[in-house]
Amino acid sequence: ISNHLSMIDILQILALSPKIVFAVKDWVWKSPVMGLFVRYAGFHSLSGGMDSPETYRSTLDAGYSIVIFPEGSRTDGSAIRRFRKGAFFLAEQLEADILPIMLQNNHETLHRGSFAVYPNQITLKFYTRIPPAGKPSEHGYGYGYRERTAAVQAFYRKEYPKLGEEVADARYCIRRVKDAFMYSSPVLEWYLRIKLKIEDAYSVFDRLVPKEGKIVDAGCGYGFLPYILSIKSAKRTVTAIDYDGDKIECAASCLAGTDRVKFIRADIAGYDFEHADCFIFSDVLHYLKPEDIENTARQMSEKLNPGGAVIIRDADAGEHGFNRMTEFLSIKVFKFNRADSRLNFFSTDDICSIFGRYGFSCSVTADRKRTINTYIKFTR
Repeated sequence: ISNHLSMIDILQILALSPKIVFAVKDWVWKSPVMGLFVRYAGFHSLSGGMDSPETYRSTLDAGYSIVIFPEGSRTDGSAIRRFRKGAFFLAEQLEADILPIMLQNNHETLHRGSFAVYPNQITLKFYTRIPPAGKPSEHGYGYGYRERTAAVQAFYRKEYPKLGEEVADARYCIRRVKDAFMYSSPVLEWYLRIKLKIEDAYSVFDRLVPKEGKIVDAGCGYGFLPYILSIKSAKRTVTAIDYDGDKIECAASCLAGTDRVKFIRADIAGYDFEHADCFIFSDVLHYLKPEDIENTARQMSEKLNPGGAVIIRDADAGEHGFNRMTEFLSIKVFKFNRADSRLNFFSTDDICSIFGRYGFSCSVTADRKRTINTYIKFTR
């Protein structure tokens, strides 16, 4: 059995052995194109249900393995859906072992309803074989097929996010982002490489931002951070906002295959934020006026969901000399950023005081290894 993310799943599993067949849905069996292939390959149709397991026994006796997707259909990759009982009933009737397979990231490679294939790393992982019902099971999956359906479903829901975090290491994230911006421009590709190295693939943000929920990145730039946050956890959805329309257009184009990141062109100084579980203001507060900071804190007190967090990263007013120079280069020389007024750097104490008036408590993390920026996490 396996979770089901994309049409690629079938090809990936078939590549494991020449002696694998699938149990497919009725529409696949009757399809004028795919139907010819699946019938020729000896696949089984699920149209008659699992009431006649003997039709599958000859396949097993011939040394073949039968693969079934217990979720019933492809998912968006965010979570494991409810398992149907058919595969477990069939295994019980045939007294056959069940070999759990977990797939990861296939949905990011080939989206449902799309023929565009995106560069990606796909993962397939085997788990401990489950013996036939009635025999001892190392993981205690129960004896009857009903118990096993619920127990194996719970196992998949527990292990699926773990596998996602396991494969989404820094090198994987860096490669994914570089692939996405491969054909943008030589200067932007250079800028991306520098940012990823300095930011350590945004590892600090990944630790501070909740692993699931609705995230808003106010001042997203080219979308590097929103994209990595969505890669690191399939349970995150990110709304990315930036004042620079060219950046938003570039990000939306390069990251067109990402369905959990939405890009909006807007000025955050007067933007009416939606409710979210986490708000990020990274290297953006110094573009705002003092009254805008006050308005932002007030909005956060109204729009932050219970248990959420506001994360601000910026240079402290007392240490902003280097940042002022880099911002000058970004705005005046390289044209990466835009500013309609002079920059205003605030001290960490000032920012904490403003947010404190709206009931926030803060914790401060300084990143002195790679930058002189300070991370402030506000909670209520």
